Amino acid sequence: MARSTAERPVMAAPTRLPDVRQALAWRDIHSGLDEAAARRVPILCLAESPWSNGAQRLALVLGQHDETRDLVESSFVPVIVDPLERPDVAARLAWAASTLTGTVGPPLLALLTPSGSPFLAYCTLWPEGRDPYPSLHSLLRSVADLDRERRTALENEAMALQARAGGRAASAPRHTAWQRIRDHVDARFGGLQESPKCPHPHVLWQLLDEAAHPPVRAHLVRTLEGMQRGGILDQLDGAFHRCSRDERWIVPHFEKLVPTNAALAAVYARAASLFDRPDFLATADGAAAFAAAGLESGTMVIASDARHYTWTPGQFQEELDPGLIQALGLHFKITRDDSPHVLYRALEADQMGDYADEDPAVLSERIDEGKAHLLRVRMRRPPPARHAVDAPAWHAETLRWLFEAGRHDVDVDEGMLDRRLRALLAGHFDPNLGYARTSRAGARYWLEDQTALATACLAAGAGVPEAHGSAIVLADIILEAYCDAETGALLDAPHEGGGRRRPSQAVVDGTLWAAVPSTIELLRTLAHEERGSQRSRSTSCVRFERAAEVAERRHRDATHAASAYDLR
Repeated sequence: MARSTAERPVMAAPTRLPDVRQALAWRDIHSGLDEAAARRVPILCLAESPWSNGAQRLALVLGQHDETRDLVESSFVPVIVDPLERPDVAARLAWAASTLTGTVGPPLLALLTPSGSPFLAYCTLWPEGRDPYPSLHSLLRSVADLDRERRTALENEAMALQARAGGRAASAPRHTAWQRIRDHVDARFGGLQESPKCPHPHVLWQLLDEAAHPPVRAHLVRTLEGMQRGGILDQLDGAFHRCSRDERWIVPHFEKLVPTNAALAAVYARAASLFDRPDFLATADGAAAFAAAGLESGTMVIASDARHYTWTPGQFQEELDPGLIQALGLHFKITRDDSPHVLYRALEADQMGDYADEDPAVLSERIDEGKAHLLRVRMRRPPPARHAVDAPAWHAETLRWLFEAGRHDVDVDEGMLDRRLRALLAGHFDPNLGYARTSRAGARYWLEDQTALATACLAAGAGVPEAHGSAIVLADIILEAYCDAETGALLDAPHEGGGRRRPSQAVVDGTLWAAVPSTIELLRTLAHEERGSQRSRSTSCVRFERAAEVAERRHRDATHAASAYDLR
């Protein structure tokens, strides 16, 4: 099994990349909205964690182009929303961006009116500009000019967007996962037609329920094969990067997230069983090893660093034994081009007959030997930065998917997973609000943390006998504190006191499964289990089932959809 970057010895100081927080005088969402209203200028909002690749690319652009930075400071109010600190605001921006562009990046950049309504999203990895995307500077210049000359046009666009979203939500029937995505799939390379191209493991997991349907099966196999061949999979250590910059999965967004790898491990393991694909199980093993190592060490993110992962032809010549160069060069398509190469599987050993006279078994051995050597060489390079994430949902979702992977023949350390789950359940717990997330703003309680923990408890095995009871307790807390008593809508944060109760708009998957659909699934799962149990909890069964139905119906309400754009 491949070793993961999260467990490698550090051979040099981590690479330091630009910090977007130092590139501009960013405001938080509340002070930014107040300032924009006072100055009557639009808001440029970045909804990414500062360590993310998208945030770093934006920092590079702002650091290299004084004109762009000056334009932002003079004509906009720059706002940064860290999804770890404000998942509620980030979810609303993600919903708006998906309505506008069909994707949420990364990075998720949105332009808002002075009143806080999104009217444009810029979810591309090319802020410096690349066809068909304008540069960030030219886009901002156009918006600033339009704001000066026809300010009402931006407000009208935001209002039209709200109306479109409301109408779409009101008329949308309930669909299966395949019905929701079939008009957007990439029929050549798998995945969805989007840029950047993301794995969407939660969608893939749901599609596996429909794998008996030939078009669904074909799409799943095409997607899983494409990703495991591409550069989105680190071909040396077996961990997946966050997304791909191209439609063929070749050039990755160099950034590894532990929950994403855990989810993909479960997807590949289950697909290996359904489709009788040992190669899928091997891919699952690599992703699971990375996720488990990160979970145990506390590293949830391996940050971006293209220089760490890419290779020039000269480096290949210097580092590899001459007997390995041909096999590795063909396998990874290392050309004479001096630019850095991303490693992806261009040819397998049994496809090299036109280029090499040797037996495929010999070539395969050389490929494996060469990959192991390149991994040892890479370990001597300055490693990417590593980040801990103090969000219960990240750890709980990682546990949930590793438990699932273990059920499908992936070799996971169940004892370690059990210990980690118990440690989470021993965290800061309020019997009325659930588990707290600690951030710079202090302890906060979020729906996504309660749901992820409850779901992890349901996925746990006999090693944590108290887990099922904890899931019931958390579900009860969700219904009492995170559900609007009048409408049945799910709320991002508990409705303490008499403050405003705004429905959650966490419906677009990101690193984690979106809180609203995952909560609805949690409630339905518990209702099903309680209905068939001997625990005599028929009241709970009905309560969970009814709450799931009401929440789903409330979600599709037109007024609810339009409320996504109200960030105040």
